[in-house]
Amino acid sequence: MRRCPTIKLRRVAVFAMFFLLIPSGLFAQTDFYSLSVRGSFTTSSKLFFNIGEPSEFLRNQYFALDDVLGIGLDVRRSFAESRLQVGISVEYLGTSETFAAVVSSGTVPVVNGYWAVPIELSGYFLIPFSTADLRLYIGGGLGIYLGERRHSVAGETAAIISSTPGAGIHVTTGLEYSLTKWFALRSEVKFRDLQFESTHRFDKDFVVYNGRTVVLDKTPSRSRVNVDGMTLDAGIVVRF
Repeated sequence: MRRCPTIKLRRVAVFAMFFLLIPSGLFAQTDFYSLSVRGSFTTSSKLFFNIGEPSEFLRNQYFALDDVLGIGLDVRRSFAESRLQVGISVEYLGTSETFAAVVSSGTVPVVNGYWAVPIELSGYFLIPFSTADLRLYIGGGLGIYLGERRHSVAGETAAIISSTPGAGIHVTTGLEYSLTKWFALRSEVKFRDLQFESTHRFDKDFVVYNGRTVVLDKTPSRSRVNVDGMTLDAGIVVRF
């Protein structure tokens, strides 16, 4: 049985309309990469220093460590016509605070802090009302968080026994202002729940500080760092 020519023509018309309606970006897509170096400022973080204790009250005690500075590197691949980007970033951030504590019937300096390295894979969407010079975007993704606690008493630093990386998600929004075709400025606001754990202990039984013997606790201590504040960053972008 021969097919009706009208049916064939309808199929051809539907086939042609399908290709006409596909976004031209799938065919005329232009790809480019960008490399960004940036500094960051995180508003707040917490150091839970008794997470191995059986008491919930003791486990929930923490030091507040605010105003955390960092530096990072970001590489992205852009799909200009589809308004999408994918990228990977690595960052180093850290902070510490020194305070006076009464130990062995005397006052000695105690340092508490941490360092962290977030490694994050992200996707970004360019907001439609962006212009050629000013690009606005939103995004999010997954991260792996490495880090260790810093702790010292009377100048004696505790040794790290082990550390457990954390993982989590993040969301971000930002803008990029082009100075030339290949060079731009970028600023972002990011929200994430960065966590990791580490265990430390002192190797010595005591240390001499200002002529006074200070006894150290050699019992291993588990800590958890939670960087949950808003992160602001700014940097330069080179496109290639």
